[in-house]
Amino acid sequence: MNTKFANKIFRFLFIFAFLLGSMGIPGQNAKAQESTPYFFVDFAGDHVYAFQWPVGGMVTITIDDPITQDTDFTETKPVRTDNPWSSETWIDFQSTIPFSTGLVVTMTDGITTKMHTVTDLTITGASAETDTVSGTAMPGALVRVWIHDPVCCIMRHVIADVNGNWVADYSVPGDEGFETEVFDLLPNTNSQASQPDNDSDATNKPWRVPNPRILSRANDDLIGGFDWTVGSTITIEIDDPLTAPNPDKTVYATGGTAPWNPNEEWFETSVDNYDLKPGDIVTMSNGTSSKQLSNYLKTL
Repeated sequence: MNTKFANKIFRFLFIFAFLLGSMGIPGQNAKAQESTPYFFVDFAGDHVYAFQWPVGGMVTITIDDPITQDTDFTETKPVRTDNPWSSETWIDFQSTIPFSTGLVVTMTDGITTKMHTVTDLTITGASAETDTVSGTAMPGALVRVWIHDPVCCIMRHVIADVNGNWVADYSVPGDEGFETEVFDLLPNTNSQASQPDNDSDATNKPWRVPNPRILSRANDDLIGGFDWTVGSTITIEIDDPLTAPNPDKTVYATGGTAPWNPNEEWFETSVDNYDLKPGDIVTMSNGTSSKQLSNYLKTL
């Protein structure tokens, strides 16, 4: 994972935790929330962040895949008081197994025991064109989406519909009293979405607005790009403004991952029977993102 992105997510977690403590959880007493331990299962780096456990205690976490016979991960750590973003105590557990839906996470200090089953929360899109973040969850589930700006977290609380789909719209104010601010999503805007259970523990997933780019290897008649959605069909149109056909060549590719980094979206394809040259205009679209490289070609 990109270190800068991971650090932002780490900071957002603390701020989000602070806001949860200050706002309270809908349907729960705010004072009770302030004194009740809780944790986030964070898919951004397979961390579990715990908050509000009693000072001086030792907390043990276990992560279990119900399909296997044994506990898949366990660790004990002391409660920390050096939280740089709020007054809450905290603990950071780094899992050695990748997170997946259905894992059961249990945390205890010998007095209080908390348990959370990792949910099927997904992120399906984040759009700079519509200023929305979308995804899926269990029908009827509450999903909290937030953006951090220099002043505060800009949040949206949304409910998954009967088909499990949810959309957080930042182009207009939300329904809650704390959702009055709007936000202009830009390429690379990023943060998290969270699906809490009834006990305030939650599954968190990171999201980011794509920033698709076009690159070419004109000497080899190859066109490629970064940050195009994996599995999406990409339409590539190449036009020579000096010729009558428009475009002169259309090819199709499928978004994939880079062989040097499975977390990086990348693809490359040949433009058979066409000679790429300076002056060509290359346009790419996958139905949700569109990009044009005009007047020149970037040559790798």
